[in-house]
Amino acid sequence: MKKFIACLLVLMTLITAIACTKSENNPDQTSENTEGKADTTDGTSTSEEEAPPSIPDTVTGNGSKIVIQTEGWANYSPLDILDIGITEMNNDGINDAAYTRDRRIEETLDVEIEVREYGHYPESYQVLSDLVSSGDCDIDFCVMRSAIFTTAITNDLLVDLNTDDLVYFDPDKSWWDRNSYDSLSIANIHYGITGDFTTADDLTYWCVYFNKQINSDLQLENPYEIVKNGEWTYDKMFEMASKAAKDLDGIDGMTDSDQWGVSMIRDILGGALNTVGINIVEKDENDLPYLSFKSESNISKMQHLLELFYNDEYVYCFANRPAGTKDEVSIFTSGNTLFTIGGVYYGPQMRNSDTEFGMLPMPKYDSSQEYISATSPLFLSILCTPKTNKDNNELKGAFMELYSYLGSELVVPEFYDRLLKWKVASDDESREMMDYIFNNTAYDIGGLFNFGDISFLIIDMMYTKNTNIVSMWDSNEVKVQQGINDLLTALQNNS
Repeated sequence: MKKFIACLLVLMTLITAIACTKSENNPDQTSENTEGKADTTDGTSTSEEEAPPSIPDTVTGNGSKIVIQTEGWANYSPLDILDIGITEMNNDGINDAAYTRDRRIEETLDVEIEVREYGHYPESYQVLSDLVSSGDCDIDFCVMRSAIFTTAITNDLLVDLNTDDLVYFDPDKSWWDRNSYDSLSIANIHYGITGDFTTADDLTYWCVYFNKQINSDLQLENPYEIVKNGEWTYDKMFEMASKAAKDLDGIDGMTDSDQWGVSMIRDILGGALNTVGINIVEKDENDLPYLSFKSESNISKMQHLLELFYNDEYVYCFANRPAGTKDEVSIFTSGNTLFTIGGVYYGPQMRNSDTEFGMLPMPKYDSSQEYISATSPLFLSILCTPKTNKDNNELKGAFMELYSYLGSELVVPEFYDRLLKWKVASDDESREMMDYIFNNTAYDIGGLFNFGDISFLIIDMMYTKNTNIVSMWDSNEVKVQQGINDLLTALQNNS
């Protein structure tokens, strides 16, 4: 492996020298890995079409602990992980399904599940790093935020999931997202995966919420039909949004008391790029990352998106609103905007409002493109296996397979039911939209690995309404390439 990666590093040195030429002449591409999760939007798991994992009765933990470390995002409760390590029932569908799963797997494998929760990823990372460094790490699984994923790989904290030692783990099963498994690998080393182990990754998908009352009052087209007809594009959404803007408070200039067309946060820009087929970094036939952003088509698409997003007449971007004004969710829940672009994790705030809303997938660039889903490149929850002092890979492989399978059978249906009960329980079309929102996911490893802080550099353009894309990229391209080289160097040193 060390010799192989050393050769790769020589190759990457050559790539660095021609990076600009390669990215400019690279054929415009969309992600090849866009097959999303299994469709569970009808409230039942498709895993019923597959046999459950076949785990022999001889696989047993003999009463030992399985330790799972989870991490939140800046102690922000909408992104908390609420379906791992549940100790009691409370009449909440997801909680009680997760409780049932935990008790069932504890009995089946004769293990005790211990969960160590941390409110923010830096704290969790430090604990993991200290334990691995001490040689006394007892953590079996870590549900890690993507913002810290590259650092964990670089510092040799994680092990390859692609090993025969993890007996019974099968990433091709529908309760795993094989696409994520392939996308999150480097040089064919698989450090993470998403799937039905937890629904926390589903919360990080981007989507569009629309206000049904405003849409009806303006006699606009039915958004559901637009989606199903393949015409749900950014141009179409912003054309509709332009008709919704209205001065309601009589104050000169648009305020948060007026009616807007669309609200958003800066974070959605990275996801929006993915949904129109733009990837910062892609991988070659050797599973090696290379820069793929700077093509004429990508620059043109991003320029057009920014022109739409920066329209002050009807676009309410919280990143550049005056201090003390409503955020992008509050202005929607108060009934003051037709659309808001945000995360599935907005759901609890939507549920607590009086606004009747529907959920839609992210738009396409044009009608000829297929719908592409995207997640946050920073707070996606990734299942990893840390370096540990335990010799229990057979048990670990059985546990992760059963845990994800039971998640698909018990927890995921409750998750979708909850989404549909957030003010849209009687809306059959919103149920159909779930399929568009969660399937066909594009994972841009440039954003997920955050090479050279490119994820932040892109979304921070929204703060100043920067439209000089070429300048932004040219001034940071070497830094992004260096981030790739640094990761490959670390892989060589760690092997």
